[in-house]
Amino acid sequence: LQTDRDHYFMINIQMLVWGAKKVQDWGVWSDTMDSDPSATWLEMATEHARQVAANHVRPDGSTYHIVEYQPDTGAVNARYTYQGYADNSTWARGQSWAVIGFAQMYQETGLPEFLETAKKVTDKWLELLVQQGGAAAGSWIPMWDFNAPYNPSNDGPRDTSAAAVAALGMLHLYQALGDTECGQKYLCAAVNTLRALASPKYLATPGEAHAGLLKHATGNLPDDDKIDVGLVYADYYYLEALQLCSTIAACRNYGA
Repeated sequence: LQTDRDHYFMINIQMLVWGAKKVQDWGVWSDTMDSDPSATWLEMATEHARQVAANHVRPDGSTYHIVEYQPDTGAVNARYTYQGYADNSTWARGQSWAVIGFAQMYQETGLPEFLETAKKVTDKWLELLVQQGGAAAGSWIPMWDFNAPYNPSNDGPRDTSAAAVAALGMLHLYQALGDTECGQKYLCAAVNTLRALASPKYLATPGEAHAGLLKHATGNLPDDDKIDVGLVYADYYYLEALQLCSTIAACRNYGA
């Protein structure tokens, strides 16, 4: 018997955080139910994020996709990938889930450990962008996996969904840090990522026969599934990032 967990849970646990704010007293059922569900749900989210930080995040700030646990003891059985290039590679969208997940957990809890992890995985994201191979080197739009060989026939392929998620995460980090040197670094990276996504190369135009707003996203390359296409969650996080940017004067007026 085994159980595994991946980066997606860093987004999913936001439902627990939201629920902790919204849950109300159980009323007549209080004697048989959790006496403080708000605290319990927030603790569940916090402890899960701590496990991801401890077991998914490598010492250099890159991340594993899947961590398999022994359910009876919580011991780690194995670390591997389903959607990345290799078990020890850095799948781009997985890294972006860590960027946004830990940034949001810090905003919600104020716990310094989550801020440090958010900065660690985000700094690694920016480093890996510079280190990409082929024509992707230095681009704000990552290849589908940072360690995969560059394929010139489909420009990587890239993953605009990962870029959109990371841009939103970096805006959350800027909100947490404000106009500090570190905060400005993440704001700059977020704005440049959004500008890259808005370029003709990645943003579909009204005249194009394209199913999404963003082009060149990658769902699951190892399974030959949704490669170099539009993805609904790429569009969702792109729009979320644009909406958040519009509420932040420093982002809205960046470079003006």
